[in-house]
Amino acid sequence: MPVRAYGIVLLVEKIARAEIHLNAIETEHRRVIDNGLYAISKKDNPKKFLHVIRLEIKPIPFLLGMLAGEFAYCSRFGLDQLAWQLALTNLKGKRPRSQTSFPIRNPAPQPPKGFGDSVKDISPAAFAVIEALQPYRRGARFNEHPLWILNELCITDKHVTMPVNSLACRFNISGASIVSRREFQHATEVAVSLSDKFKIKLDPVNPEVILGEPLTGISSGFQVRIAELRTIYEFVRNEVVPKFAGFFK
Repeated sequence: MPVRAYGIVLLVEKIARAEIHLNAIETEHRRVIDNGLYAISKKDNPKKFLHVIRLEIKPIPFLLGMLAGEFAYCSRFGLDQLAWQLALTNLKGKRPRSQTSFPIRNPAPQPPKGFGDSVKDISPAAFAVIEALQPYRRGARFNEHPLWILNELCITDKHVTMPVNSLACRFNISGASIVSRREFQHATEVAVSLSDKFKIKLDPVNPEVILGEPLTGISSGFQVRIAELRTIYEFVRNEVVPKFAGFFK
């Protein structure tokens, strides 16, 4: 098989492999949701004449984060493979420089300083398509761009196993007045009068599972919802890759 043809097959296989990981993520996510995200406990505090209800988010399997990292790398490396094939085509079979890759840039600094050696072996016409797909094209909304999110997923996964978290506990309560409420990192406690113990109605709202972590001194605060991964995959498969089909005829 010619080198270029092999490269295109590899690109297609990488994107297909990304979908396999994505399907596994969605299956595991459904399993977690179906098993319930909350652990609910109740206890009486007779001294204060209170009934205390605690909702705690169950630990979310690390497998979701591991699968997300694998999905991100298949998708991201698929784009780098695309850039390599564009360079091979432009150089008519000569080996591109090792820095050849599909750049993804945000607006800082503004304007972007350029793409360095990553696109020097790619034709101007193909580069124009790459440049038009850049997240900085969205201005202040660059961090909503699927390619920016994909790139951040890869950066995060390089340094740590992708953290898996959930949004804060939320629930609706009726039938009794809340005397006190305490918020914890992964739990919420509410107290009602002991006399209202059997009147209270609790309606938990499932927290959304997210990848990433809150902003701290050692993290960027990057987060992405599980549902956004499908959007990223479809953008790469349906919006990015087809734009370059004409360069391989």
